[in-house]
Amino acid sequence: MKDVLLSESGDLLIQNGDLVIGESNQQHVGLLVELHKGELKEFPTTGFGVSRYLKKSTASLTRFTRELKIELEADGFPDAKISISKDLSNLEIEV
Repeated sequence: MKDVLLSESGDLLIQNGDLVIGESNQQHVGLLVELHKGELKEFPTTGFGVSRYLKKSTASLTRFTRELKIELEADGFPDAKISISKDLSNLEIEV
């Protein structure tokens, strides 16, 4: 999918005075993982909220993966491949 791209800091990416358009699937997945439910006013049920898992000392890897998969499928990424370390410190999602 093509969309307006964001910089590493989350600002609009601008080159030569124009917005940059490009492949945005990974960007969408990254935003979905970061957003908590209710933060996106147009779609209040969208969002995974990864920080709520990282703050828990008893976060279950199975539950984390299952709920992330559900959110990705709901957002149109049914075939996403999730790779995660046991301590939740390294997360890779390929769409």
